[in-house]
Amino acid sequence: MPVCTRWSRHGYQDQLKILEDLKLQWQCKSQLYQQQVEELRPQCQEKKKQWDCEYQAFIMMMQEVLLAALARRLGKRAALVEVKRLLAAEQKTENKLTAAKIRNLALQMRVQSREEAIGELEERTKAEKLKFENENYKTMILEYEEQVIRIKKGITSTREFQSHLKETINFVELEIQAKLANLAKIKAMIGNKRKALAGVMITKDKLRADNLRLYQRCSLLRNKKLLQDFEKVKDACEDLQSQ
Repeated sequence: MPVCTRWSRHGYQDQLKILEDLKLQWQCKSQLYQQQVEELRPQCQEKKKQWDCEYQAFIMMMQEVLLAALARRLGKRAALVEVKRLLAAEQKTENKLTAAKIRNLALQMRVQSREEAIGELEERTKAEKLKFENENYKTMILEYEEQVIRIKKGITSTREFQSHLKETINFVELEIQAKLANLAKIKAMIGNKRKALAGVMITKDKLRADNLRLYQRCSLLRNKKLLQDFEKVKDACEDLQSQ
C-alpha cells in the first residue's frame, strides 16, 4: 500500500523499463570490456615476460657490481650477505611500489566507474552514497600517492647509493689495473732472477764436484786423525828399526 501511494502504476513501469535498459547497457559494456581484456591479455603477458627477463638481468648485473665493490672491503662472505640484504630491500621496495601503483590504478578505475555511475544515476537516491564513496576513494588515492612519493624518494636514495658504488668500483678497478701492472713487472724481475739463480746453482754444482775431486786427491792431508795415526806408526817403525 505505501508503494501504491508513492508511485503510480505508470511511473513504476517506467522505472522498471529504465532499469532494464541500464541492465542491457551494463551487459553490453561488460561483454565489450571482457573482449578487450581477452584481446589484450597475450600482449600483457608478453610484456610482463619481457619485463621479468630484463629485471632479472638487471638484478644479476647489480649483484655482480655490488659483490665486486664490497668483496675487497668486507670479504667475500660478508659482501655476499650484504648484497643479499641490499637486493632484498630493493625487491621489497619494488614490490611496494608495484602494489601501490596497482592499487592506485584500480582505485582510479573504480573512481571512474563510480563517476560514470553517478552521472547515470545522479537523479536516484544512491547518488549521494556513491559520491560519498567516491570521496573516500579519492582520499585513499591521495594517501597512496603520498606512499608512492615516499617510495620514489627511497628509490632515488637507492640509485644515489648505486651511483656511489659505481664510482667506488671504477676507482677500485683502476687501482687493480695499476697493481696488476706492478705485479707483471715484479714477475718479470723474478723470472730474470730465477734464470740468474739457475746459472749460479749450475756453477755451484760444478765447484762442488771439483771440490770433491780435489778432496779425494788430498788423501790424508785434510784428515788430522789419520795424519796423527800415520805419524805415530811412522815413529814406532823408526824406533823398531833403530832397535
